[in-house]
Amino acid sequence: MNVLVGAYEIYQAFKSHDEYVERQRQHVLSAKNKSEEIVDSLKNDFFNSVDEVLNSIFNNLIQDFKKVSLSLNEDHNELVLKKENLYSSKLS
Repeated sequence: MNVLVGAYEIYQAFKSHDEYVERQRQHVLSAKNKSEEIVDSLKNDFFNSVDEVLNSIFNNLIQDFKKVSLSLNEDHNELVLKKENLYSSKLS
């Protein structure tokens, strides 16, 4: 009888230990998943902020370029017109 009780106690100890190990494993997995969620959130926030800054910088640069390009185009058109006027006045 003592052998059966001893065997049952050993079985219960192993079972209890296995349950403890499983709970610890689940706890570690939960912590790992939570930390990955936090890192993903931080990365998304960081990259979104970088995108906003870069968009702002490049949008301003593009607007400045368009203004300069428009001004140069207007200057070019004025010069072409002056050239044509000068040429036509020489012909007259």
